[in-house]
Amino acid sequence: MSGGLFLVYVTGPAHCFFSGAFFNGAVITQLALANFGRWIGLKGQSAFVSFVARNERQSKAPTKQPASAPFPMVSKALKTRVEQLKQKKYRKRLELFLVEGGKSVLELLTSDLITERVFMTAEYAAKIPPLLASVPFELVSEEELTRLGTLATNTTALAIAHLPAEPPLLPPTTSLLLALDQVRDPGNMGTLIRLADWYGLQGVVCSDTCADPWAPKTVAATMGSFARVPVWQRELPQWLDDLPPSVPRYGAHLKGDNVHRLTLRPAGVLIMGSESHGPRPEVLARLTQRLYIPGAGGAESLNVAISAAILLDNFHRGL
Repeated sequence: MSGGLFLVYVTGPAHCFFSGAFFNGAVITQLALANFGRWIGLKGQSAFVSFVARNERQSKAPTKQPASAPFPMVSKALKTRVEQLKQKKYRKRLELFLVEGGKSVLELLTSDLITERVFMTAEYAAKIPPLLASVPFELVSEEELTRLGTLATNTTALAIAHLPAEPPLLPPTTSLLLALDQVRDPGNMGTLIRLADWYGLQGVVCSDTCADPWAPKTVAATMGSFARVPVWQRELPQWLDDLPPSVPRYGAHLKGDNVHRLTLRPAGVLIMGSESHGPRPEVLARLTQRLYIPGAGGAESLNVAISAAILLDNFHRGL
């Protein structure tokens, strides 16, 4: 058959239907029964699978799928949902965010975060562990996956996830917190969250003038760390004032103490500002110690994520 519709029915420990369109055997080949059982979580379990195909030439109802499409098209409602989540106001209103790229989606699926839906290519689906039965998924082409998201090219997966519940923000008396003030670049924001993950920090506190930590570009830049690092958004000066007086408040500054000559304990708050302006004056006024990274070349400044990495490494010399 050159094209048609298919229906797969599985019985056994679980029952489910899977239906869609196939053309020239493309989907049938990729829907090998072993992989299909793996996708729906039946690997290693007994199952009876039946396949029913109907030649499209025998169907009276004309298909709406273009002859070149190997998979059913994503519904208009789902496309609208994905498009909305590219904007901060909808992420906040719907309490959802986008995760793009195979590695990040796998980090999501193996975390405690709730996944609402996954869009993935058949090749990617065959490589990952079985999805939970509670996670709906859509098989799509690479072209449609790229059109859905924000990446220049996406050959693996995209997911919609629920924003995590905010855990209590405890004073960092025995651990180190990273606080960010006016870090507006989502790439830098994501890298800083990744640094917090690398050094096992308590989490990241962001001012309301920072880039959205749940924007697609920020999430992508975390390389999966979004699933492990708590992030809080606070009005920084007030939050710093509310901390116990004994909690150290460190910040990078050109007139600070040479960080390589200090012995720093990983407890308190390390505050990083934007590369061009640094922390606001009202935030600088609340520091208990300013830290300086000495240099020997002619560069005017360091990227905020690079500066944070150098400072964090000095806090963790004992690792």
